[in-house]
Amino acid sequence: MCPAPTDVSSKRCPSCGQIPSPPGRAHCGMCGTPLRTHGAQMDVGPSSPAPGALSPPARFGVRVGAPSGPEGVSERAQGLQFALLGIPIAFLFAVTPMVQFMGWFLASLFHEFGHGVSGWFMGFPSVPAISLSGHAAAVHGEALLIVRFASFAAALGVLRWLWSGPKLIAATAILAGVYSLLVFTRLGEVLFLTSGQLGEMVAGALCLWRALSDEACHHKADRLAYSMLGWFLIGRNLSLGFGLAFSASARAEYAGNGSFGLVNDYIRLANELSVELSTVGLVMGAVAVLIPAATIAMFTRRG
Repeated sequence: MCPAPTDVSSKRCPSCGQIPSPPGRAHCGMCGTPLRTHGAQMDVGPSSPAPGALSPPARFGVRVGAPSGPEGVSERAQGLQFALLGIPIAFLFAVTPMVQFMGWFLASLFHEFGHGVSGWFMGFPSVPAISLSGHAAAVHGEALLIVRFASFAAALGVLRWLWSGPKLIAATAILAGVYSLLVFTRLGEVLFLTSGQLGEMVAGALCLWRALSDEACHHKADRLAYSMLGWFLIGRNLSLGFGLAFSASARAEYAGNGSFGLVNDYIRLANELSVELSTVGLVMGAVAVLIPAATIAMFTRRG
């Protein structure tokens, strides 16, 4: 005789944590994970595993080693699947005229945020501006000593929160050396000019990480959206960097489309370093390759 199914009225979904509604349903309404089991395989609660069964360890809020979906696909394989699915969707998002402006606006938010953070960190009050007419820029003023003290103190507070003892002393010495280089040498301007594109790439890497790891995602559509946005931001910088490196027409177009009539970042960076614009494009294009590669490598190698 087949035993009655387990009562799941108060049981959360083991995959996404959603409480089933209505109570007693066989599958999670959020992610589709089966909730009913029979006989010796009954789930008797999160704190008391079934006799003879070993609960896999929890790490990063996910049950490592447990199937992550009804098909039994591993967490790593499922994350890579979402990452791959986001590539063609990101391409369609980038080339579809009706949503191109939306993509530009999102990228501009991260771009100008990167400029603003780097400017304030080095003591330059920075004001980002984004116009719905398709222009975006961040302009910084003269350095203020009080802003530099506040920025350094805030960075030191973060280090004290992370470490203590010898590690804190070493980290403080490194922070002081790096901050001195940024403030008193040309490296500060180099950082400010690259921080816009770096802001886009870091945001893309964070989105890609969420798609891979399922962190802060409540539905599969969330992971797909993160993957799409991550690859869109990374792809913009790949296209820009390698376009400037290998295409004369791309360099000419870039030189003539500065927002608000200003000179674009990479042109100013090339002048600052006294190098060719193609060299700047090649280096930043390589960075746009390394950032997602490092993100995927960190995901596949984590415990």
